[in-house]
Amino acid sequence: MNTTEAVTTLGARLYEHGFGEEDLARDMVEWKNLTELDEADLNALFDLAQHGNFVSWDCPTCEARVYEGSPDSWTQFQGVQQNDWSSYPGNGPDDARCDHCRCYGAGVDITERKDVRP
Repeated sequence: MNTTEAVTTLGARLYEHGFGEEDLARDMVEWKNLTELDEADLNALFDLAQHGNFVSWDCPTCEARVYEGSPDSWTQFQGVQQNDWSSYPGNGPDDARCDHCRCYGAGVDITERKDVRP
């Protein structure tokens, strides 16, 4: 099924189980990063939501959507749009900016950056 159908199907399943809005389904399908999803993909996404292992938010600097998932097994999630905290650590684990803003220091005053010279 295409992404629109996947959002609708997953959104209905999430709603039935008390997860509420279709925005969660849309974010999860975007994070999954596939143009066609099958029932196994939807089941994997539903399980991820059910265990509370997925969050998404707007970057406070550029307002791009940021996704973070922590599946028990990455087998079903090889091509996801996961934030790259190791390459772009920014200001530590509480830095809610997207990869682009953390990489280029957007939204941070230059005097707040740490000196990384030895």
